[in-house]
Amino acid sequence: MLCSGSLGDVPLEVKWRAAAAAGFAWVSVYGDEYHAAVDRGVDCAGLLAELGLRIAEVDGVATTVCSEEKFVSALDIAVALDARSITVVETGDYDPQEPAQVRAAAKAFARHCELAAEHGLLVHIEPFAWSSLARLRDAAAIVAAADRLNGGLLVDLWHHVRGPDQGRLDSGIPAESIFAVQLADTGPEPWTSIRDECMTDRRLPGDGKADLAVLLAAVAGPGPLPPIGVEVFGLVDLEPAFAAQRCFATAKDTLLQVQARLER
Repeated sequence: MLCSGSLGDVPLEVKWRAAAAAGFAWVSVYGDEYHAAVDRGVDCAGLLAELGLRIAEVDGVATTVCSEEKFVSALDIAVALDARSITVVETGDYDPQEPAQVRAAAKAFARHCELAAEHGLLVHIEPFAWSSLARLRDAAAIVAAADRLNGGLLVDLWHHVRGPDQGRLDSGIPAESIFAVQLADTGPEPWTSIRDECMTDRRLPGDGKADLAVLLAAVAGPGPLPPIGVEVFGLVDLEPAFAAQRCFATAKDTLLQVQARLER
């Protein structure tokens, strides 16, 4: 999957054509860029069919305890584009050590899952490094408490390395709860501002310090790999078709390393 953020602010239809030409089968989409494309008169569903692409996820829905109205807006896009899933993140104040807040988040997440299940959609929580919900285990606690078959986790390996988990995977998190993984490599040293580093210095798989093949193999567990996305902010200076090609090639190399590792 080519994550939409990898190609920056170029029009959605340019992103999708670049992704298809590079060999991707899936793309993600943000709500704002979808609405902007519709306003330009783009037949988004028709373009996906023309290019042979599918929407892996409607991304960036905030937050795990967001209003039902916000989630329904994302759900409408997911249904219109026959998406696989919806990603939710926590952008507000959340205390994972406060039982009442965990219960509230789990209740809201369970409701999101129920709404999505009516349309055969998955919902996953993505922890990110500077969020109040930054640890994978804390997101997993919400998923477990919500207890919905279509509710799970998205693991962005950049955030997993740069955030408080520092690349460690809690053995108590079931592999089957990880619905998707995103790839991006890290530079040699963390920046003072993790957010600034994330938005400007995420690197293509294999171009940085993180051993993504090892991390991905650990996340996958003994079963088949979950869907894999490439999310490398900072490629905006590259021509979109070339940036998409680089994302595809480097992700493929990482997956081949994982396959070789799992076959040992």
